[in-house]
Amino acid sequence: MSLIPSYRPLEVTLVNKNKLKKHLRDEANISGTTLAKMSNGEFVSLSVIARICEYLECKIQDVVEFTTEEDESVKTLKERLDSLSEEEFEALQRIYEMVHNKKANK
Repeated sequence: MSLIPSYRPLEVTLVNKNKLKKHLRDEANISGTTLAKMSNGEFVSLSVIARICEYLECKIQDVVEFTTEEDESVKTLKERLDSLSEEEFEALQRIYEMVHNKKANK
């Protein structure tokens, strides 16, 4: 099992703090290259994580967590969902609702 970083907690923290990634770049001096690495789920230095924590006044777990490669299948699924047309997405929603309603009625 290989651990990989996930910066999903950072996304939540940014929303909760009414901040954007551009604020990290402009106000916390996090380079665009580093932000791109984070968006791609790549490792960044602990000093960068520390600067982000200081800037956002948060804990490390509010910025990064470790996941396994299996968790990346969730990311792949999200990417596939994002690539669906509106019609395909609506059809998938109808199927989900039918299955969910069937389980609720049992």
